Amino acid sequence: MKGGRLDRLSDWLVALLVAEVVVIAFFPAFRAGFVSWDDDTYFLNNPYYRGLGPAQLRWMFTVTSGHYMPLTWLTHGLDYVLWGMRPAGYHVMNVVLHALAAAAAYVVALRVLAAAVAPEPLGARRLAAAVAALLFAVHPLRVESVAWITERRDVLCGLFFLLAVVCYLRAVEGDTRPRRGWYWSAVALAALALLSKAMAVTLPLVLLLLDVYPFRRLGPWRWTRRDVWLEKIQFFVLSAAAAVMAIVAQRSVGTLSDLRALGVFERLGLAAYGLVFYADKTLVPFRLAPLYEAPYDYATLTAWFAGSAVVVVAAAVALVRVRRRWPGVVAAAAAFVVMLLPVLGLVHFGLHVAADRNTYFAGLAPAMLAGGVVLRGLRGASSPGAARATGAVALAVVVVLAALTWRQSTVWHDSRTLWDHALRVSPSSIAHAKVGVLLDEEGRTEEAIVHFREAVRLNPDNAYAHNNWGIALGSVWRFDEAIAHFEAALVVKPTYAEAQQNLALTRLRLTNPLGYLEAQRAKRESLVRGRAQ
Repeated sequence: MKGGRLDRLSDWLVALLVAEVVVIAFFPAFRAGFVSWDDDTYFLNNPYYRGLGPAQLRWMFTVTSGHYMPLTWLTHGLDYVLWGMRPAGYHVMNVVLHALAAAAAYVVALRVLAAAVAPEPLGARRLAAAVAALLFAVHPLRVESVAWITERRDVLCGLFFLLAVVCYLRAVEGDTRPRRGWYWSAVALAALALLSKAMAVTLPLVLLLLDVYPFRRLGPWRWTRRDVWLEKIQFFVLSAAAAVMAIVAQRSVGTLSDLRALGVFERLGLAAYGLVFYADKTLVPFRLAPLYEAPYDYATLTAWFAGSAVVVVAAAVALVRVRRRWPGVVAAAAAFVVMLLPVLGLVHFGLHVAADRNTYFAGLAPAMLAGGVVLRGLRGASSPGAARATGAVALAVVVVLAALTWRQSTVWHDSRTLWDHALRVSPSSIAHAKVGVLLDEEGRTEEAIVHFREAVRLNPDNAYAHNNWGIALGSVWRFDEAIAHFEAALVVKPTYAEAQQNLALTRLRLTNPLGYLEAQRAKRESLVRGRAQ
């Protein structure tokens, strides 16, 4: 018993060390602010989440603004109670939640590596599990989810997702009948994950993959184990409900693509492209951007889609051929694909063809595989010196990734830093429009118009760029041109309320200057009242 307590204490200390390394890697995020990439919409101009009173709670559990995430809104309501509108507190919460997720990943890795490689020696397994957790947590692809306040939903959902896996593994430990306490704790944590973000819908499939490998509760001659399949019913029911809510939420804001806009073959090509893109960025995490914008005409990506499909099919054939020799590689690849399924474009939404944040869950798979490689290297070392060299190489990779994460975290310091970086590494219509807005706010209207013009050239259907181009033109008294751009924005997006208001005010300014001044005064008072709520 004494040895067991000592082992648990040692595991807690290693988990705490993992969490501390994560906090250090993301330290630049503590000095960041809100950015003009949904933070303005979700927080700066949104009075409804501010607090934990009955009105705020009612809003949190009924709003479907692209995502149904009441638990995430609860944490932001707590942010407001604790920090008000000071962004540092929101960033601290994001980093702490991610650090806790890294500690949970360490616990998962301990059990997965024990089953996949060997339970002993314990010291080597702890080192390999810590490496796996850190490769997941300090990878630069995690920066978008952690350093961007809006993506609190990723880290909160990820924490509950991993805790659900921990409880499930404890429930089925020893391949006996599941222990009810641990099992229902896993179900409850799965529900909390889904109330944070719908990305956890893949959890039941991930649990099935773990049952196949490394725990071998399912597999050749064991596929019909009824008890193992029945254990997943509750998880599948929760995931199905969350998937429906996610589709309703995306449809409510008009971001869900229909088959006329994006056909079946385009979706399959987009899925193949996404798999290759995410695998590439996992191995070579450079030139990361806040937006990899979907093209105005998807036909421009046909060659990329075809090439990606060839790569995916070749990789699948290779994995089938080595499935018996390297089951861990096959299991990791399968988990990588499964955890990306909701965001590969088969059900397409949003402005992007890919996003760094989409790898928050999928990044666990290659990290666990790398931990297994490290453990095999430590166990198979021909001498103590070789074992030390293996450990040193693994830790060196972690240090390099942490340094890249530190640097990438600085990109999210403020709006101007973020969008200037986006223009350097992944120029897009939205990035040009965002820079244009920032320049116009600084009074550099002619420079702003250059960016709005480029934004519309890249995507003539960018209603946001048209609307803000009109605002810039109106500020230099070019009202006829401004009206033309407001009208263009409304042709693209007839329900665009801000463009409707700007068009009406500009026309009023031309025909009734006194009425315009009164309308502007009323608009300012309305904004003040809204921000004071």
